Amino acid sequence: MDAANQLLTLAEISIALAGFSGIIATFQFEQKAYISRGHVLSLSVIVIISLAAAFCSVLPLALLNFGFKEPTVWSISSFVGGSFWLSGLIFTIRNMRMETVTFPTRILFSTFLALVALASMANFLNAFGIIFDQEFGPYFAAFLFGFCLVLYNFSRLLLHPLWRVVHKQETAISAKD
Repeated sequence: MDAANQLLTLAEISIALAGFSGIIATFQFEQKAYISRGHVLSLSVIVIISLAAAFCSVLPLALLNFGFKEPTVWSISSFVGGSFWLSGLIFTIRNMRMETVTFPTRILFSTFLALVALASMANFLNAFGIIFDQEFGPYFAAFLFGFCLVLYNFSRLLLHPLWRVVHKQETAISAKD
């Protein structure tokens, strides 16, 4: 599968994930009086990464259609991708409240943030031809990592409320015994 087909597939998956997340969130949050910062941040991560990935999937194809050579396409696209990752990192740090989560969750989130910084750095290095040769690989690797973040947050958005109901039911049953 060539880069163009991979990018088009990623664009389709990105739009689908953003749409499904919006639908799930609408049904989950419409009846709640209180919505936590964590839920909003998770949904923001899903939607922003998904829509940015859709844009970043189409950007190289547009540049190729204007006759840019492949190294230039991957350089420009990697610079845009690195900028996206860096702005996403800043947005997340500004909106995250680490003091409200458990220690293991802090470790997990800190690891994610470090990997976001690494993805940003890899894209900038690729953009300027340092270590990488202005190629598709680092750009694509950042996409894969982005999808890991989206899928992690998507699964939390979908499953967390279900587990809360199960725990409530189990507590009610235990209280009767």
